[in-house]
This record gives sequence, C-alpha cells and structure tokens, in this order.
Amino acid sequence: ARAEVVIEASDEPFPLMEALVSYHRDRGDFAGALQWLWALVKRSREPVAASLYRHRLVDLALSEAKSVGEAERAVLDAKLEPGLTEKLISYRLGREDWGDALRWLEELAQNSTSENNPWLRRMFDLAVGDAEDVAAAERAIAMAPSPVALIEKLVDYLLGQEAYHDALRWMEHLARDGSVEASPWLRRMFELALGRAQDLAAAERAIEMAEEPTALIEKLVDYLLEQERYADALRWMEKLALSAPPENNPWLRRMFELGLGLAGDLAVSERAIAMAVDPTGLIEKLVEHLIATERFGEALGWLEQLASS
Repeated sequence: ARAEVVIEASDEPFPLMEALVSYHRDRGDFAGALQWLWALVKRSREPVAASLYRHRLVDLALSEAKSVGEAERAVLDAKLEPGLTEKLISYRLGREDWGDALRWLEELAQNSTSENNPWLRRMFDLAVGDAEDVAAAERAIAMAPSPVALIEKLVDYLLGQEAYHDALRWMEHLARDGSVEASPWLRRMFELALGRAQDLAAAERAIEMAEEPTALIEKLVDYLLEQERYADALRWMEKLALSAPPENNPWLRRMFELGLGLAGDLAVSERAIAMAVDPTGLIEKLVEHLIATERFGEALGWLEQLASS
C-alpha cells in the first residue's frame, strides 16, 4: 500500500512500477510481479506501450509464474491480439494440449478480417493431425470462403480413419456443390459405397446425381447379382433396358433370363417381352419354361399369341 501511495504521488510512476516488477520477480514472488505488470498495462495510455507490457506479462505467466490463466486473461484483455495469442498457442502446442491450441486458433480464425486467414488452415491442419478432432475440422470448413481443398483433405483423413460413412457424406457434398466437377467425386462415392462402406443407398444416390449414369448402373447390377439381391438387380436392369436402343437391347435378354431363373419373377420376364421390338425368341423361351413347370394353360396362351402375330 505504501508503494502505491508513492507511485500515485510520483510524476514518473513507470520507473517505480518497473522496479517493483523486478523486485518481486527476483524474489520469486511471481504473483506480485504479474500484479504490477497488470498495473503497468492499465496505466499505459499508449497502445504500443500497453501491448509491450502485456507481452511481458504473458511471457512471465507462461514461464516462471506458471499461470496460464493470467496469460489467457491478458490475451482476452488485448482482444486476441494475434502476436500475443500466438504465444499462448505455442505454449499449448509445446505441451501437446491440442484441444486448447485448437480453441485459440479457432478464436483467431473467427476474428480475422484478413482475406487470407492463416489461422483457419492451421486450425484445420491441427484438427486432422495431432488433435484428431473431426468436429473442429468441419467447423474450419464451415468458416472457409473456398473450402474445396479442405474438404478434399478431410475426405482423405476420414478414409484413413476408416470413417467411411463420414467420407461418403463429404464426397456427396462436393458432388452436389457445383464448384468442382461432379463426376470424379460421384465415381469415388459410388465405389466407396459398394466397397468398404457397404452403403447401397449412397451408391444409388450417386447414380441419381450422375449425368451419364449407365456405367454406374451396370456396375451396380453386377454388385447386386454377386450379393444375390435379384429383385434389386432386376429393378436396375429394367432401367437400363428402358434407356437402351430398342433395336439392340442386351439388357432385355438379361432381364428376361434373370426373371425366369434365379429371381423367379415371371412378371419381369413378361415385361421384357412387352418391351422387345421382336419378342418371338423370348416368347418361345417362356413357353418352354412354362411347359417345364407344368403351367400348360399359360403356355397355351403364349403360343396363341405367337400364332396370331
């Protein structure tokens, strides 16, 4: 209290306050040293001087004083002055305290007015690096004005983590976004969906979004046949048959044969006949099948149709 009275009465209080900082620090009274550094910050009228005192305060707080709370208080008091905040971030990174480092990088990223926001990329890189924090990476993407490169890197990270459904979600986002060519991402989405992700619905969404889906549908049919999902395979075969040239339509034959065979769906085979330009060969095979299965009345009906055509 006596020191404060002397300082208040002095025309030159700053040298006295500096001396008190040194006095307390030399005696290991770091709380006292911090207290007088705060007093210097508050008394300074020049922003540059106040900033220098804050830097000294943070340096002491993060070293001998071991008072991270005081350092954080100074950073907030400085309204996240980047140079000051960087000291706190470096301290957290040095102690592998990834969560707090991310928190302060995010504060800088959110408050940046620069078109080139360096903290946003650093936040993202830490999130998909040592921090392994997908939610933080996604927040960085949400803040980025042009997030494509970040999303691409996130997809690679998610694949490496075997988080296949999350990777599919971001692949689909890129395919729908319009800022990149969709077809490569649709192919990757489709292949992942039918491969490691085992997500048929995602594969079908990729087909629905594709401008030229035929090749994807053909691969889907093969996949469904391997999985013995014959009804689903027939549904997609019929789509291919409807879109193929009527004079040369290999999908009608495959659809017809699967309906009579493994799928056991006679109605599908009859739809194939109805779609054929010249159904004679298909009708003859259907009649053979009906006779073999002793469905003579139906066989007779088809024979009559052949005779009248």
